[in-house]
Amino acid sequence: MKRRLFLKSAMAGSAVATAVGAGLLTPSMVFANSAAFKATSAAASTAVAGAGKGSFKFKAPKIAENGAVVPMTVDASKMDGVTN
Repeated sequence: MKRRLFLKSAMAGSAVATAVGAGLLTPSMVFANSAAFKATSAAASTAVAGAGKGSFKFKAPKIAENGAVVPMTVDASKMDGVTN
């Protein structure tokens, strides 16, 4: 069982190393926008993300039967450059 974990980790590591070496993963693409995570209100976070009011919709059940698994959908088709 440990052999499978080692092989999976080695393959994932080599894939990331290859992507970094090829220039596919640059810091600007990999790191998240820190200003969006430091926002203190919903309006500020959507402004930093470049989304206006009504740009995306969350759909979730009013009562979750199982707190471990809550089905949610996000519709962001009204944002520029986003497809479902």
